[in-house]
Amino acid sequence: HFVLDRKWQSHFSQKAAQTGNAASVGQLRKWIDDPKPMGLPKEAQNLIILVYAAQTNQTLYLHGGVFEDATLANVPDACELRTDTLPDPPAWETALSRAASIFGVAGLKLLNASNVSTLSVECKKKANDAKKACQAFQEQLRKRMTELKMAADETDRLRTAVATQTLVNQIGAGDPGAIVELLSKAKVATSEAAMGECVAKAAELEGNLDTAGWQTFELVRRLPDEHQATAKKILNELEDALSSDEHAIELATALKSAHAQAMRVLEKLVEVKPPRVPPREPEDVTPPIETPKTREKRIVDRDSRQDLTLSAAEELLASLKSKLKSDQAARINVSWVIEEGDVE
Repeated sequence: HFVLDRKWQSHFSQKAAQTGNAASVGQLRKWIDDPKPMGLPKEAQNLIILVYAAQTNQTLYLHGGVFEDATLANVPDACELRTDTLPDPPAWETALSRAASIFGVAGLKLLNASNVSTLSVECKKKANDAKKACQAFQEQLRKRMTELKMAADETDRLRTAVATQTLVNQIGAGDPGAIVELLSKAKVATSEAAMGECVAKAAELEGNLDTAGWQTFELVRRLPDEHQATAKKILNELEDALSSDEHAIELATALKSAHAQAMRVLEKLVEVKPPRVPPREPEDVTPPIETPKTREKRIVDRDSRQDLTLSAAEELLASLKSKLKSDQAARINVSWVIEEGDVE
């Protein structure tokens, strides 16, 4: 059995002081067998090395980066042990709290190099996973608020989104050794819980904004004066949802409610009538009546007389009547003047 004591810590520290160099895993294996071979299997050597690293707050590095996959079966000889500067206990406690509330990372409370490294690596991964979604959400939110002429930078939701995006970018790009400090000194615009919701739901929230039916809200905003009271109520609810943090007002539910109210108002204003279809005329099944063909009229005689006496007119009419043939007809225009006085 293995008894945890300070023997190996003291032994390795003395050897490291003699060489003045950072100890590699391969070098530690040699020191295990100095001054005499111990005959330990590799797994036992790895256990001694990992316990020594934990006791001295050192971290395994491989090729310049933290080696995260160390196990009793796998501690490469090329790994080096480096002493990390541990954060102050108050900074560690703050970082632990924020890692849990903002990134959902539950670190171990014991302040040592291993726990600091584990917390830093997990937070960095969470930040990189959320970076793109947080940026898209913050940009979409600002765009919609600007369209509604809201004072965006004074609202809780946008302040939270900006603070979250800033922290996510810092953690994602930061050196693992600086993560705890970044967490402890991060600006919390509203609350850690609100930032945690932003990290966890950024992609979902951006999708809610993208599909909210903004053209409908624009139509409501432009309603005539007699409907502005109703329009203002709907738009105020919309602005409240955009302004408030997610734990105060759930964005998806509020957007759906505002859109439903807007549609009901617009439907009442638009009277939908089916198009009027004129009645069909009954089909005429009566065969067409054939009209007899008529000969084209031709004028065979034409004349006129003026200033005729009544007797002369009678003689003229009698003459015309005698000239008419059976297939001829005469049309006569009549005009007269009756005079008094010196009549011949």
